[in-house]
Amino acid sequence: LLNPGNIVDPRAVDSIVTELRVMPESEEGEPRALARNVEVGTYFEWGAEGFLGAAEACNGAGICRKRSGGTMCPSYRATRDERHATRGRGNALRLAISGQVGGKDSSGKPVFDDPQTLETLSLCLSCKACKSECPTNVDIARLKSEYLAQSYRVRGNAPLGARAIGAIDTLHRVGSSMPRIANWASSMGFSRWAMERLLGVDRRRSIPRFAKPLHKQWDPRPLHPTGPRVVLLCDTFTSHTEPGIGLAARRVLEAFGYRVELFLGDDFGRAQISVGLLEDAVRSIDRTMERLLPLIEDESVQAFLMLEPSCLSAVCDDWLALRVRADLAARERLASRAWLVEQYLEARWAEHRRHPAFAEPAGRLLVHAHCHQKAMLGAEHGAGILRKLWPERVEVLDAGCCGMAGGFGFQHYDVSKAVGELALLPACRAAEAQDIICASGTSCRHQIRDGASRVARHSVEVLDDHLA
Repeated sequence: LLNPGNIVDPRAVDSIVTELRVMPESEEGEPRALARNVEVGTYFEWGAEGFLGAAEACNGAGICRKRSGGTMCPSYRATRDERHATRGRGNALRLAISGQVGGKDSSGKPVFDDPQTLETLSLCLSCKACKSECPTNVDIARLKSEYLAQSYRVRGNAPLGARAIGAIDTLHRVGSSMPRIANWASSMGFSRWAMERLLGVDRRRSIPRFAKPLHKQWDPRPLHPTGPRVVLLCDTFTSHTEPGIGLAARRVLEAFGYRVELFLGDDFGRAQISVGLLEDAVRSIDRTMERLLPLIEDESVQAFLMLEPSCLSAVCDDWLALRVRADLAARERLASRAWLVEQYLEARWAEHRRHPAFAEPAGRLLVHAHCHQKAMLGAEHGAGILRKLWPERVEVLDAGCCGMAGGFGFQHYDVSKAVGELALLPACRAAEAQDIICASGTSCRHQIRDGASRVARHSVEVLDDHLA
């Protein structure tokens, strides 16, 4: 109607899509066809869309190339290199999964060990920001984890650096069993040299200090034997390097009238999932679920509370998608009752048995939420309970990612520091002496201490400090 005389004979939509979709290499003389899902034994459940379909969720909009606001994509913001944006990784993964790069084995399946694809994935912080900020919610962190796991299967083993990160709970347990010796040994020049040469741990990065384990400081006698029952699922970081946070959480919860029980966990598979050690993660999850099952089936347990957001995201997100032996319904019941301590205190405010009094803080409360916390719950959830108590004192930092991201900050120091310098570290350095910097993630607190020379506190520590 708008162009009289222009008569066209449009091709069918499916033929146009065929030209636009990712194509495998065609055989001589054969027509090019749509890339099909790869029939490999994946560690994650990818549903009807399959592994390749999940990678194709990235539609190339390029929202990941934004330079301010939100969190996505921290490595692109630091490097300004398209290769290290969410879209760059999505493109690389589609090519690799469809067999266009990296080649294929004798059965026609792609070989998941392309050096260039691995290099493209190497600077992904697994922050999961793309899962919530990308318009199509592409989860590059999970795709990266699957690809790495498949590459280890092809090689027959995983790199030593990845295995060291995956063994973080074992290392923490050994270190906290003799904290003075472990702290002295890890500070020695030879130890730092060896860790850098063998494990890729940059010697400029400080090493967490081990402490007396939380379970050895925990009094098994409940303060409120008849109070509502909650279980503190304690992660390896709180248990072995920051037990004071676990004790603070208990005091705060008891001040609200709860009976608090300790479940000594590990990192709930978080480190293994992040570096692609999915066979190890599956075994670890099954062992933990076997121990947790009696508590999950106990209706008197009102909630499972956690302190580390990355461990909560493992339980509520990755545990439900991995192919583990543990019953899915049991995992879903656990996820539905799992909360961060500060999140639970705010959400159930009207139901608490008691409401203790709190003193007024001297300065502002500057809140930085962990990336997984932002992706699952939003940045405000880290500040909710603080706003309820001191609404005029709380300021949520629009600081994106801290740049530490667990093992990433140890092995990619320069990029990690550059990400932190985009917003978070300058904001922390600009804070007044009386201001309190609140950060729920152990990695975030580590980065702030190293990069801004400020001590950040967990929200439950702030609550504990101000109990009247």
